[in-house]
Amino acid sequence: MMLAEPLRLACPRCGATLYQRQLWSGNTLGARYYSDRKREAPMLPSFPSFSKCPKCGELFWVRDLKPSEDPDAPQWGPSEAYLDIIDLEDSVRFLEEKNETGLPEFTVRTQIWRLYNDRVRYRVDQRTRAENEAALWKSDADKERWRKNLERIDELTKEIAPDDAIFQAEIARELGRFDEAVAILEAAGKTGDPEGNYEARLVAKMREKCAASDPFVFQNSTRRSIL
Repeated sequence: MMLAEPLRLACPRCGATLYQRQLWSGNTLGARYYSDRKREAPMLPSFPSFSKCPKCGELFWVRDLKPSEDPDAPQWGPSEAYLDIIDLEDSVRFLEEKNETGLPEFTVRTQIWRLYNDRVRYRVDQRTRAENEAALWKSDADKERWRKNLERIDELTKEIAPDDAIFQAEIARELGRFDEAVAILEAAGKTGDPEGNYEARLVAKMREKCAASDPFVFQNSTRRSIL
């Protein structure tokens, strides 16, 4: 991985200089892939499409930021001035404030889904079902918020990517609709193969999880590629 000079941007509210990281090059060697399509690649990190000013708390789409006009802003800013992926509660607040539709709404809601899954992602196989449920949902209201968000992602996916059977099946599985998830895969001819390519292994594991009535996110086998 090689970092390029960061973009120097201005907060639309307080004018603070913010920094967006950029890459010259990266690769996905050693990356981890999950059933909710989160990718964790140490040599190809994800940068936020929406974020928060660390100084005033303003939420914004990074694409809407204008260049900083501060002549004294250093080329490489302090660590706290760099834009990061915001946490679950700020992501929910962003969704409520911006009231987006279509692909932008899908982008925000998918991040919310993955942030929920982060609560169980790294120890999911070491816990009981009851322990995973307790970690995933902090209260009945929290569970209801999670459910409504995932159901809305399901609606948006059918509009934006109607042919993406695997993604639709994963949503159904995580909602606990195991028979529906299997039916979606079978209708698309996705039978799976634990010894096959990445997609075939993913489908095989999804079907295995459905058979076990397991709705939790899981890591699929690492695949090797270079970007």
